[in-house]
Amino acid sequence: MTNVDEIVQKQEFLKQQAEQAYAARTEQRERKLNEVEEVGVMAAAGLSSAVRRAAHMTVAEGRTLEAISGQNDSDQINFLDRGFRAAKAVCRIMVGREPFGSGFLVAPGLLLTNNHVLPDAESADEARAEFDYQLDVDDNPLTPRRFALQPSTLFITSAMTELDYTLVAVSPLAADGTPVQGYGWLPLDGRRDKVLEGEPVVIIQHPEGREKRICLFDSILVDRFDNRIHYTTDTEPGSSGSPALNRQWQVIALHHASTRTDKLHRGASMVVNEGMRISSILADLTSRQSTDAMAVHALQLISAPSTVGMGRPAPVTAGNVGGNPATPAVAAREATPTKIRLRPIEFYADRQGYNPEFLGRGSLRVPLPGLSPTLLEDTAQLADGSVELKYTHYSIAMCSSRKLAWYSACNINGATLVSLDRKDRNPDRPQESAVSEAEALALEAAGDAWFFDPRIAQTDQATAPIFDKTPFDFGHLTRRLDPVWGEPRELRLANDDTFLMTNCSPQHKQLNQVVWAALENAILDSAKRARTRMTVITGPVLDPRDPVILDIAVPVAQWKVVAFTDRNGAGPLRAIGFLRWQTRLVDDVQKSFEGVKDDLIRAKPVAIREIARMTSLDFGPLLRPDVSPRSRARPESLTESSVAEIFNEFPELA
Repeated sequence: MTNVDEIVQKQEFLKQQAEQAYAARTEQRERKLNEVEEVGVMAAAGLSSAVRRAAHMTVAEGRTLEAISGQNDSDQINFLDRGFRAAKAVCRIMVGREPFGSGFLVAPGLLLTNNHVLPDAESADEARAEFDYQLDVDDNPLTPRRFALQPSTLFITSAMTELDYTLVAVSPLAADGTPVQGYGWLPLDGRRDKVLEGEPVVIIQHPEGREKRICLFDSILVDRFDNRIHYTTDTEPGSSGSPALNRQWQVIALHHASTRTDKLHRGASMVVNEGMRISSILADLTSRQSTDAMAVHALQLISAPSTVGMGRPAPVTAGNVGGNPATPAVAAREATPTKIRLRPIEFYADRQGYNPEFLGRGSLRVPLPGLSPTLLEDTAQLADGSVELKYTHYSIAMCSSRKLAWYSACNINGATLVSLDRKDRNPDRPQESAVSEAEALALEAAGDAWFFDPRIAQTDQATAPIFDKTPFDFGHLTRRLDPVWGEPRELRLANDDTFLMTNCSPQHKQLNQVVWAALENAILDSAKRARTRMTVITGPVLDPRDPVILDIAVPVAQWKVVAFTDRNGAGPLRAIGFLRWQTRLVDDVQKSFEGVKDDLIRAKPVAIREIARMTSLDFGPLLRPDVSPRSRARPESLTESSVAEIFNEFPELA
C-alpha cells in the first residue's frame, strides 16, 4: 500500500526526470517558441497541424483558419459554463484522511489518475474518490461526496517510468447514495493536435489536497515530444492526476510532474509541468486489447457513442439516472419483442445446484429456505414432484401463481471467482467462447438471450411483455457473476445458467443498474478480497397487494441474505439481511407509463427475522447468527472487514 512519503519520493523522482527532459529539449523548444512569437500559433504549426487543430474547435468558435490564426483572448460566454461542467468530473484521491493526488472521470464510472498515485489494485482498494471538495459561488464549502474504487471490476495501469497512468472503476453510488453519473466525465479524444505550441493550457486540480482550483491565466504549451507535453501552468504537489485541457475543455494530457527552471517569470523561477499525452494513453490501451480483457472493456466505455462528446453531468432523478431524458415507459425498450428461447430438458440433467454444506457442516450448514405447506401448494413442481430447480452453483424454487421465484440461493467462492463479460457468453454453445472478433461482436449483441426452464411449465414463468413495454429490466436474482467460479467448464455454464426466466424478476432500471448493483458489487468484492466463501440468498417479497402490470404482479420489495464465516471456514456462522423498495417506481409505472418521480430509492439492512415475516420463508439457522445492524451481534471474524466495507460504502445501510 502506497503512503504519503512514497508519493513525495515518487514526485521528486519525476521532477528530476522532467527537469532533464526539459533541459535536453532546450534548442528545439526555443526555436519553435521563437517561430510562434514571430508568425503566430497556426503558421508556426504548419498547414496540416493547423487543419487538425481547427477540427477540434466548436461551431461557435468558427472552424476556420482565419478565426484562430491570431492570439484572441475573447471567447463565447458559455466558456465559463463549459469549464464548470468539466470541473465537476475532477476529484481528489483520498486514503483515509490523507490526499494522495487528483483524478477525473473519463467515462461513466471510470476514473483516470497517475500510476504513482495508485500503483496497484491494493492501493486503489483502500482509496476513495472525493468529489465536490470546493467552494460554491458564495465562497461556502460544498459537501464532499466520497466514492469507493472497484479495482476488481476494472484496473489498468502503466508504470511511473512509462506512461504513468491508472484507470480504475468507481462505485456507482457515494456513501450517501449520490450517483457518480451526476458528475459527468471528460471524454478522451485520441486525435492529434488538440493543442499547439503557444496555446493556453488549463489545469483543474486539488493542489496539496486543498479545495479544487483552476489554473487558467498566463499558461501556455511550450513543447510536445514523444509521449509528453510541457506547459507553464502553475501547479503544486497534489496536482498529480489532474487533467490538462485546451481552451475547448478537451483533455490533452494527464498531469504527472512539475519542475522549476532557471528562467524568471514575474520575479520568480518559471514552473514547467509535464503531462502524458492522452493520444499516447489511448494508443497504449489499444495495444493491450489482445491480452487484457479489462483494456477491451475500458476502450468500450471510453469510445461508446454515449460517452464521446457527452461529458456532461446527467440530471439526477429516479427516472433519469442514466443521463437520458425521461421517456414514456412504453418507449423504454426496443419495439422488437424479446423472444424467450427454450433448450431440451436434457441440457440441465447434470446440474448440482446449491450446496447447503458449502460453508461447512454442523452449525455452519445453511439449508435452502423452508417452504410452509401453504407455499408448497403454490410451488412449481418438476416431473418427479420435487421443487428445487438446480443450476450451476445455485438453486431456485418458483411460485406458480406469481410466475416468480420464492428465492434464488447461490454459493460464492471468492478464491476462484472469474469475471466473464456478457460477450464471453455463447447462448448457442454455452461451454465455448468466441473464436473471432466478428463472433465476439455478435455474441455481445446476443449476450442477453434469456431461456425458459423446460423442467417446469412455461405458464409458471414470467414472459417478455412486462420487460419489453416498461422500464423494468430483466433483473437477475442470483447475480450473473456470483456463481462464475470453479473448473473451466463450470465457468461458462454458470454464467449462462443465470439467464433463465426462473432467475428473473421485474426490477426498475433505477434500482437494478444503480442502487442494488452497488450493494451486489460490494458483496462480491468482499468475497474476492477475503478469498472467502459466501452463501447469498435473494428473492422478491411476494405481497398479495403488489400492483398488477401486464398480467404480472410486480414486487415492490426485494431482499437479500448473505451468510459467511471467517476466511478459514472455522466459524462461527454469520448472516446479514438487506431489503430494498421500489414502491414509488412501480406505482408510477402502473398509473401512467410515463416515467417516475424524483425519488431516489435506497437499499438498507434489515433483520433476517423481518424478511422471514414478510416472505413466510423459514431461514432456520440464519436467524440466530444475524449480524444486521438491528441485532445485537456483530461480526468478529476476518469477514468483519468485508461487511464493514459494505457499510463504509453505504452508510445509509447502517
